[in-house]
Amino acid sequence: MASYPLPRPKTGPPATHNGLPVYGFSAPVLRHVCRYVESDETGRFRLGFRTARARQVRIFPAQNKLGMKIGNAAVLYPIDKLFTARDLVNAGGSEAGRTPKDRVVRWSGMLYPEGSGSGWVVGSADAEEVMGQGGAFDLDDRGYLYAGFPDFGWGISKDDGRTTGSQYPFVVQIEGGTEVSPHSVVSVRVGETYYAVVAGQVNSCAVYNVTDPANPQLVGQPRTAPKDGIRKYDRTADRIAWVDGGNRVHIATNAGLVAGTPTVSVPGTERGGFIDVAFDEAGNVWAVEDSLLWRITPAGVKTSFPVFSGLRGIRTVAAGAGYVAVVGTDRADITYDVKLARIEANGPVLVPTDSFFKNYYFPHGNRTDLARPGRYASPPCDLALFSHGGKTYLFCAFEGLGDVLELAPRDLTIPPPPPPDALIAECRRLAEEQITAATNRVSANLAPFAAALDRLRTRP
Repeated sequence: MASYPLPRPKTGPPATHNGLPVYGFSAPVLRHVCRYVESDETGRFRLGFRTARARQVRIFPAQNKLGMKIGNAAVLYPIDKLFTARDLVNAGGSEAGRTPKDRVVRWSGMLYPEGSGSGWVVGSADAEEVMGQGGAFDLDDRGYLYAGFPDFGWGISKDDGRTTGSQYPFVVQIEGGTEVSPHSVVSVRVGETYYAVVAGQVNSCAVYNVTDPANPQLVGQPRTAPKDGIRKYDRTADRIAWVDGGNRVHIATNAGLVAGTPTVSVPGTERGGFIDVAFDEAGNVWAVEDSLLWRITPAGVKTSFPVFSGLRGIRTVAAGAGYVAVVGTDRADITYDVKLARIEANGPVLVPTDSFFKNYYFPHGNRTDLARPGRYASPPCDLALFSHGGKTYLFCAFEGLGDVLELAPRDLTIPPPPPPDALIAECRRLAEEQITAATNRVSANLAPFAAALDRLRTRP
C-alpha cells in the first residue's frame, strides 16, 4: 500500500492523506499504471543500497528493455514489467533505521559499483549522488550495460537475462582519474565496430573502441573542445543529439560523434542556452531553453515555438507518441509543473491538464487545502514518453516518486478546462488591481484581495 496515495480519476471520490484530499487526474491522463519508486519520506542513506530515488529513464525498444537510474544504480526492466507491476519490495532490505523503507518494483538486474558482487574497486564517496549527471548509462544491442560514476570511473556489465535483481556480471572498470570525468556514457555502433564515448559536462570526452568489451582501447587522445562536453543527450540507433558544455545543441551521426564532427550545431537564444534534448519517432530533435521549445528536423530545419511560455526554467524534455512533455516552473505561482503539447503538422499545441501534475506532485506552499507527498518528492529529474501495445505512457521520475501514467491518444479531443467560478474570477480581478497599482507606484487597499483569498482557501 502506498504511503502517499496513488492518484485517482476526478470522476470518483478523492483519496485522502493526512486528513486532506489528494488531487485527482482527468484527460489527457487516463489512468495510473504503476508506481515503481516510493521514497518520498525516506531520508538519505549511504550505507548498503543508497536511497532509491527515481532519476533517469531511458527506453531501449530494440532490446525490449527499460533502463532506469534509481539511486546510484543503473537498472533494467523488461519493457512490459512496469505496465503490469503492482508489488513493491524494500530497496534497502532490512537495514536498521531505514524508516520508512524506500520501496521499488524489483528490477531484473543492476550495475551498482558499491554493492556486493559488483566487481568494482570503489572508495567512500561522501555524496548523495555519485552516478553521472548527464547520460549516466547506456545499453548496446549486444546487451552490454555501460555506466559512469565520476568518483569511481566508468565500466561495463552484461545483461545475461537474469530476473533476480542482483548484480549483472562484471566485464570491466576503467577507474576514476583517467582521461575524463564520466558524467555521460554513450554507446554507438559504426559498421561492425562498437564505441563508448565517455564525456565530462564542460569540455572533454574520450572515445574507446569496445568491440572487445573486456578490453576497451582509447582511440587517439581525449578531446577538449567545448562541443565535446555532454550535459544531456538522447540518441537513436544511428544519430545522437546532445547539449554541450556551452549549452549548445549538436546533432551527429554515430560516426560523426566518434570523429567529433557534428552535422548540426545550434546556439541558444534564451537565458543560459539549451538544457535538454529528445528525439521523437520521426527523427525530429526537440530541445528546450529557459522557456522556449525548438524542433530540429532530420534535414536540419530549425523552428522555435513559445508553446510553453507559461513556464520558466524548463529543465527536462521528453518526446514521443505524438506528444512533447516538459518540467518547469509556472510563472503564475512559482511552483513546478509538467506541461504537455500535441505534435501537430504546424507545430506543438498545448494540451490542458487541469493542473494535475502541480497539484498532485508539487502542491504550492500556500495550498493548505491539498495533501502533498513527502519532502523527497521533487523535480526536475526526468520524463519519458513511450507508445507500446497501442497505448501511450508517460514516465514521471521525481526523486521520491516514480510513476507511470497512461495518456489519451494524441488525436483524442480533450475538452478545455471549465471557466473559473465567480470567486476565482473575483480573486483574479483584485490581483490585477494590485499589480496595476504596484506598476504605477500607488498605494492600494489590500483588504478586499486578502478577504477574497481567505474565502477561497476556506470554502468547502
